[in-house]
Amino acid sequence: MTEFRKEKRILEVLGQVDEQYIEEAAPGQKTEKRQKAKRYSLLKWGAVAACACTAVCGIVLLHSRDTVQTWPILEVTGTPLAPGQSASGEALFPMPRWEELPVYQQYSKVLFAASVGQSPAEYTSRGGEVPLERIGEELGEVIAEGWDSYAEIAGEAPERQRAAKLCRITKISSECAIAVQYEGTDEWYAFTNAYYRPQTLGQFIEDLNLREEVSFGPVFYGYRKSSGEYATVRFDKVDNGVIRESLLSETGAENEADNQQLHWTAREILSISVDIPLLGYKNISLGVMEEGYITTNILDTGKWFLIGTEKTQAFVDYVLDECEGYELVYVGSDGTPESSADKEKVEPTREPAPVGLE
Repeated sequence: MTEFRKEKRILEVLGQVDEQYIEEAAPGQKTEKRQKAKRYSLLKWGAVAACACTAVCGIVLLHSRDTVQTWPILEVTGTPLAPGQSASGEALFPMPRWEELPVYQQYSKVLFAASVGQSPAEYTSRGGEVPLERIGEELGEVIAEGWDSYAEIAGEAPERQRAAKLCRITKISSECAIAVQYEGTDEWYAFTNAYYRPQTLGQFIEDLNLREEVSFGPVFYGYRKSSGEYATVRFDKVDNGVIRESLLSETGAENEADNQQLHWTAREILSISVDIPLLGYKNISLGVMEEGYITTNILDTGKWFLIGTEKTQAFVDYVLDECEGYELVYVGSDGTPESSADKEKVEPTREPAPVGLE
């Protein structure tokens, strides 16, 4: 690790750790760097809040229709905050110490080459547990790696290692995910490869067994009212068969994601909440975009598939015209409406039962 990476890592850690715990790790070292780290944390969380708002409210910027529709109001109480922050911007909770972390967070990284002659890729854990009936062929042994941030703050060696066994997950390509069992434990955890790049939508679906592994939650749509205000509408119980036929049937669609392109130009119309419990993913996104694209952050990195405007428009029309929706109106503790465009997504109490692709 270079000095630059160490500096950045320390700043990130200090920004999340309660002052009391830092003082325990490094008594008397209340330096200017720690004050900078605190400011860095506030800036970072500001960016997190902005991204979270964009994930839901960014969709309200687009997509006009010939007819004006209205939906019943569903009030959502409370003022959402950035994760781990109070209204003042301070950290609500100290970062857990090493011994307080579950084992999959302690040793969260392994290196594995899925094919002969291939350079090892970094696989990481999100906490998804793999049942024994999904454990396949053994792939070998490896040293899982971890990083004790408190040790780093105290000037001690932060690297941690633990022996582990690797196996395939049945029905899922080892290019995408593998199962890891730490020495001395019985559980198997799913580790995913964020660097996996499918060539086509069909390959993506097959490699991840998405027809069986994915479950869908609500669909969100944003638009501008005639008053000029933005609104977000939530649709529950959208037919999964329609999702499959409209958005996932163009199996030959190529993945056009470009690692060098930092900004996505097509704009989002609908966002579908997606869970993949086996891999530890909850409430990630399948986006329906203008210009006939769908996008997703499954496996942590963006994938873009051009399925055609005929399919995307048909799905948008189906959701808006045939599905039951509720306009989300955020209200404060005093019952006063607040602008949804300034809020992160807050789930209302009506929770739909997720459905699979099949």
